[in-house]
Amino acid sequence: MTSRSSSSALQVLAVEGVARSILFFLDLPSFDAILYAFQATPELHGYLQDTSLWTELSTLHFKGPRDLELRFLTLPTTDRGWNWTDRERTCVELYEFLQSTDKRTQFNETVTILEGDIGYIHDIDGHPLDGIAFPTNSHLTNHYVGAAQAVFRRAGRGLTDHVNDPSFRGRRPTGSAVATPAFDAGVRKLIHCVGPRSTMSSCFELLATTYENAMSAILHEELTCVTIASISTGNMGVPCEEGAQVALRTIQKFLRANHWSGKLAIVCYDEPVLKAFMRQKQLLLERFNETLDLAAIQKAYTNSLEQTRDRIVVERTFFREEYLRRRVQNG
Repeated sequence: MTSRSSSSALQVLAVEGVARSILFFLDLPSFDAILYAFQATPELHGYLQDTSLWTELSTLHFKGPRDLELRFLTLPTTDRGWNWTDRERTCVELYEFLQSTDKRTQFNETVTILEGDIGYIHDIDGHPLDGIAFPTNSHLTNHYVGAAQAVFRRAGRGLTDHVNDPSFRGRRPTGSAVATPAFDAGVRKLIHCVGPRSTMSSCFELLATTYENAMSAILHEELTCVTIASISTGNMGVPCEEGAQVALRTIQKFLRANHWSGKLAIVCYDEPVLKAFMRQKQLLLERFNETLDLAAIQKAYTNSLEQTRDRIVVERTFFREEYLRRRVQNG
């Protein structure tokens, strides 16, 4: 594009309402280029201070503004070639829009969903693993099922001896995440995660705590490339969709509040779990600034269980009455 055509394009954008309309048709990756043009053109500076515009665009792309708690965190900022953090140049709403854009991009690039056996994955996009997080029982022993069995097999006899040593052995509370040496697993650390059963009260709150503690252990151990198996969606009975939603939202919240720049792959062995995580990740990206309502999830799940139990009682009563009726008819 020549300088004359560039100038003409900017003149068109300066016409009242034109740039505003264009902004509503842009995808997120396109905003940086047009904002750079806005800040370089005095006639377009008004768009950088248009609070209602950026409020509407935040609702469109992120389903609202960031949580208030996040606004007071000191977070790294992206270099855009101009001082977009200067409050005299940009309104708070634009600043929040760009922070949400950056965090959404970071989450999408940091967290991937993989299908496979966690016992045989050695890298994420070519980056060698240095940690494995996996669900286990409260005693952290090998219970010979699921991801725990795969990790114990990978780590070898050293891990079994370690968790059975009297100085280490003991019951950990639900929600715990415990780091140990990895022995022959080919990584630096293993993170043992004690997830909840679906029958526990506050199951989803405990599940969120488990993921939060797992991420805290990853940060504390200075791990940068980690696989984590889906927690509690197997034998523990947590539904796949709810389990995936809680997992991803908790990880998202952790990444927004902490400076961790690594790679995290959620490994799903079963196809229903894989599909649930893929769906929930896409929903999260589409509604990035929504917050996780654990109480609402728990209530909906409890109501669903009660409805299922009521239906079973009705069906059993019906079949029993039908059985007795036929016995009477047959003498």
